[in-house]
Amino acid sequence: HVVKGLKRAGWGVVMADENGNLVAGASGPVPAGLPQTSQAAEFSALTVAAMMLNGPSRIFSDCANVVKSWINSGEPHRSLKGMYGATVGEARSADGAQHISDVEWVKAHVTAQAAADTGGADASAKAKGNDLADKAANQGRLLHEQPASEQARALKWEIIHATASARVIAATLPHWPRLQRQAKRTK
Repeated sequence: HVVKGLKRAGWGVVMADENGNLVAGASGPVPAGLPQTSQAAEFSALTVAAMMLNGPSRIFSDCANVVKSWINSGEPHRSLKGMYGATVGEARSADGAQHISDVEWVKAHVTAQAAADTGGADASAKAKGNDLADKAANQGRLLHEQPASEQARALKWEIIHATASARVIAATLPHWPRLQRQAKRTK
């Protein structure tokens, strides 16, 4: 979104079979107390997955920081360091965390065919699962409270006017006479 404070993010978690086909999924909005970013969504997804698991599982994430944080969170002196340390701590303490055998990184935004061409059937399944999780996250983003149509129209016009004002200022400023500096003050 153009206005940083109005950005919204959602998390998505999917369970896929060995071919990358959807078995089950869940999605939701990133909590308001976290930044509304894709990274916060990835950490939220890890936490939700850890809460939902009830059998042996491998977690795949296209966010290298999630993978690194999970690995480092096993070391007590590193467990709460970093922006999302508490989120990872919450995931580690969830009942389902005991079922996580591994958290692995997968490349984002790769088609199943391209993944199959370079990495075989396993890479294709991971790409399909990642795509399903991205779609679930987008559905989660839509679960945030949405502005009424009148509010959205008003905001759109405010952004248009603010942008036009900024452009006028930017075009006018170079033509403004420079102010002479005053002599430095003495103490």
